[in-house]
Amino acid sequence: MAVNRIGLALNRPLARAFSTHGVGCSAEAEAALFGSRWREKPKYTIIHCGIDLVPFEADSHPDSWREAVGIPPRAKVLGHVSNLSVAKNPLFLVEAAAAVFHRRQDAVLLLVGDGALRLSIAQKCAELGISSRVIFAGVSSHVPELMRSAMDVFVMPSVHEGLPLVLLEAQAAGLPCLVSDSVSREASVVDGAIDFLPLASGPEAWGSAILSRLETSAQRPNSLAALKDTDFNVAVSARRLAALYDAACASRSGVA
Repeated sequence: MAVNRIGLALNRPLARAFSTHGVGCSAEAEAALFGSRWREKPKYTIIHCGIDLVPFEADSHPDSWREAVGIPPRAKVLGHVSNLSVAKNPLFLVEAAAAVFHRRQDAVLLLVGDGALRLSIAQKCAELGISSRVIFAGVSSHVPELMRSAMDVFVMPSVHEGLPLVLLEAQAAGLPCLVSDSVSREASVVDGAIDFLPLASGPEAWGSAILSRLETSAQRPNSLAALKDTDFNVAVSARRLAALYDAACASRSGVA
């Protein structure tokens, strides 16, 4: 809302001038909140929004999760999780999926989530003649299980993003990821997990890149090890935030 934006604009200089500590969830957020030279001031720090890694450690049953959402046996699955909004660019996604389908008869697209463009996506799929190969799973509380058991590659052609937690989840699940170059490189945590591609390359180029990732999708790395000791793990980020508060309180009370 306009009132919120105005309030934020007015409060930023006050926060910069009078705060003792400043925390942002990404470098982009730090710059927006505290200015482009935030790195020069030690009172500012990044503590990333961590994700819960526990659901990605649990054993799962691939066949049962695939069956639950209607994925054909032995299909190769392009996965996407979002609110199906303009920013997530789902209409471009189905065009890229169509380019994959023309070259692989065993591929399907799994869309997890719901949103304003749900009907437009269905209409686009009908126009492209791919409706039978696009699965709308709707909103789900089982995203980790679906990522680990039902998807072979994660595709994110967003027009713009902050630092998307869903991309961290895809890496935790060991998925190879293809994302637009509008996504911050800060989201790349697991070596080799993410390929960045400009949207200007077009759906056909995206289709080719997805096909390339599908060829290596069976070789999933132990991505949890790469995330465990970083503040992308919610247990670590929570400890860091608590430690920051404790240190600030101790300093204010004069406790060494």
